[in-house]
Amino acid sequence: MIQYAAQFRVAPQQLVEKTAEMMHNTIFYTAAAQRPPKAIRFDFYFMHCVNSSVFWPTFNALPWLSTAAKCRLLEWKGRLDLAMYASRRSPELLGEEIRGYVSKDEGGWLELARRLYAIPGDDGHAIKFLRALGEAERVCGAFEGEGWARIKGAEWARIKGAEWARVGNMVVDSVEEAQGKEEGTWARSVGFDEAWEGVGDRTRRGVL
Repeated sequence: MIQYAAQFRVAPQQLVEKTAEMMHNTIFYTAAAQRPPKAIRFDFYFMHCVNSSVFWPTFNALPWLSTAAKCRLLEWKGRLDLAMYASRRSPELLGEEIRGYVSKDEGGWLELARRLYAIPGDDGHAIKFLRALGEAERVCGAFEGEGWARIKGAEWARIKGAEWARVGNMVVDSVEEAQGKEEGTWARSVGFDEAWEGVGDRTRRGVL
């Protein structure tokens, strides 16, 4: 793990691109860590890696923070994301879960936000997740063709264009469908079989 984490380095001229890389890859492993035929669920710990990523474009824009400090903050965020993935037992990443997802009610960012606000049981985690996805779409748009947007070992590992909103629809559909169910809104430590115990099978097709 130390050897892998040490490879994530950020040079000053890479700050913007490496920020996009961090946001994209964290969101990819969070969305793709599914366990069909179980219902779509997002890992509670991975979700925090995504939600916290929204602060890095702001950090990068702060005039009083040195470039060296900005690079260091980003390096440690990337390393923590890698450690978090490993600590949840490195779940298999199924890119087709994103690529082929069919929402129950396709909607843009504003409509997705309205649906989340209408859920009385959401404690704020889900709407912050959606916010981070929207920000990642903005930040990553200029880097869709870069090599880091293709993750080795995954059949399909690139989020671009309308696929950002598709992940948003996955999140909102999952949160809505989990309401009132005993297993709760989020899975925890999805690389372990125990995380999926009690999670029901999908009640609709959901993925092409």
